[in-house]
Amino acid sequence: MCWEMQDVFYVTKNNRTYSYKKVIPSKEQISNLRKWKAVDYLLYDTFNTSLWRKIAAQGADFHEEVYYFREVNTNVNTYCDERQEGTPNLTVVASRWNLQFEVDANFCRVIQSRVDQLMVPLRKGQKGGRAILSERVNVWAVSRGQRTFKYTDEREQYVKMRNESSW
Repeated sequence: MCWEMQDVFYVTKNNRTYSYKKVIPSKEQISNLRKWKAVDYLLYDTFNTSLWRKIAAQGADFHEEVYYFREVNTNVNTYCDERQEGTPNLTVVASRWNLQFEVDANFCRVIQSRVDQLMVPLRKGQKGGRAILSERVNVWAVSRGQRTFKYTDEREQYVKMRNESSW
């Protein structure tokens, strides 16, 4: 996909273990589940096969790259968790898979933010940009059998057109 390594770093949040994940279903349960969820299994099997075919086509160093990414992601997360004011930036040295880059306070702020915090500037609209409509407005619209929109201006234009045509 040609993304830079720092574009795909992540922080694991709300990670818990559940006792039901340790339950191993019987062959009969799996057979019944495959019957009841045949379409889900078909989709999963299709895309899982496609994924592993693409991974195999990546070459021998694919797993090395994944290992390297996980290691760097862990180092970046540790740096961001422990970073204090005045701490020098973390330099991630160049490798076969990435150019050298710096992790600074702003990068840490972004990677540790909640998604809804990152969406605020998008929803307000940036200079020359378009404001993204809140999911609450679209859920409300769906519950009333109305159209949904991605951008606020599209919805406003539609509502205006609908109101003008009802006269």
